[in-house]
Order: sequence, then C-alpha cells, then structure tokens
Amino acid sequence: MLIFDTVSLYGLTYLLGAVLLFVINCRLKLSPVLNLYYTTFLCLGAIIGARLGYVLCYALPYYSEHPEEILQLYKGGMSFHGALAGLAAALLICCKGARLKLCDSCAYCALICLPLGRICNFLGGELYGRTTGSAIGMVFAAGGPKLRYPSQLFEAAAEGPAIALIIWWLKSRGRAKAEGEPACIFVLSYALLRFFIEFTREPDPQLGLLALNLSLGQWLCLLQFAAAAIFYLYLRRRRAGAAKTQSAQTAPRTKSADG
Repeated sequence: MLIFDTVSLYGLTYLLGAVLLFVINCRLKLSPVLNLYYTTFLCLGAIIGARLGYVLCYALPYYSEHPEEILQLYKGGMSFHGALAGLAAALLICCKGARLKLCDSCAYCALICLPLGRICNFLGGELYGRTTGSAIGMVFAAGGPKLRYPSQLFEAAAEGPAIALIIWWLKSRGRAKAEGEPACIFVLSYALLRFFIEFTREPDPQLGLLALNLSLGQWLCLLQFAAAAIFYLYLRRRRAGAAKTQSAQTAPRTKSADG
C-alpha cells in the first residue's frame, strides 16, 4: 500500500523496525559498529527470509513462471514464518556473540512492528477475514460485498498487546527471565494465538484449506510451536543445570572425618 504515491507504509514499518532493533540492542552494551553489524544482518535475514518464505510456500508456481518478480517487494508477498527462519539463519551465520540476547531483542522489536504491519494490512484491505454474519463484520473492497471478519485487527491485538502481557506475566513469576526465554515465549504465544485467529482469516486463494481443513499458516504455526517448545525446554534445563552448578560451587565445604 502506497501513501503519497511513492512511499509504502510497509516500507516505513520495516525502516522503523530496523531503527527500533538498533535502539533495543543498545541495552546489550555493544559497540556502535558491532550493533550496526548485527542489526543489518538480522534485518536482511528477516526480509530475505520473509520473501523467500512466501515465494516457496505460498506462490511457487507463479514465481517459477515469473522469476523476475521475486525481487519486486513493493508488490507484496511476505511470510512471517519465512522471516522467522531468516532471522534464525542470520543469528547462526552472522551473530557469533550474544545470540540469545539478540533473540530477545528481535522479539521485543516484533511486539511493536508486527501489529503495525497488521494495521497496514487492514488499511490496505489485504488478508481480510472469512465471511460472517456477526455485527463485527466489515466489507472489504477486494473481498466482495459480503461481511467479513477484520482478522487483521485480531492479529494486531494478539501479536502485540496480548503477547506482551503474556511475557510480562511470566517474567513477573520468574518463568521468562533467562536469556532467550522471552523470545521463546513470544514464538510460542504467536504460534498459538495465530493458529486460532486463522479460523477467522480467509485462506490464501491459491492454496485454500489443506489437510484437516487447516490453512498453510496454521500448519506452519504447529511446526513453529513444536520447535519453540523444544528449544524452551532446552533453555529451562540449561538454566536449572547452571543454577545447580553454581549452588554446588558456593556450598560450604565440610571437614573430612580425619580432620
């Protein structure tokens, strides 16, 4: 969606995300050069992953016939799950230090940028919901005259305020204090919330519903949830092991029987 005929709201959102990520990373006490390095490659990973995720998972037949359009990002077509994979790749390849802290930075940044992206979807009349007869239904120009769920607003509320509350609630109870745990909670919460919200969202027309009448987004959310759950359990176990080791090192030594 363009404003002033040349400026894209999505482009402004990505720009805001890059600036915000750089600012959030300042809490890690990195040098400005290293911060810029990490931020640049994380943003590139997210954008490249989002585009390739959409091309490969959602519209491969079309882009196989029109490969020149793969780089035309202004025409739309970005995948959250692809962005997540791109971020993971950037963290593994380019970010040699503070990976878990950078994961948390990306999660905090996403809490602001993802809802803004969904609002852009709503303003542009894109990714609208399924038909409904309820009072909350709206008419979207691209969706015909029928009332549809404003699923973009549901996702905006879930991907920002709702997940932020979940992270805050768990952190206040000591469940998401270790490095990397807030990011895991974000990914787990996103997968769960989006899975259910997708029941109100119109499936992609080129794909429709897949096995068990679930959309591709829902299947990807299930995979995302499983992977994040495994990683979260690993972090919890590592945290418990570190605490046990520290406790053993600081425990007072007892005298031997022979004095």
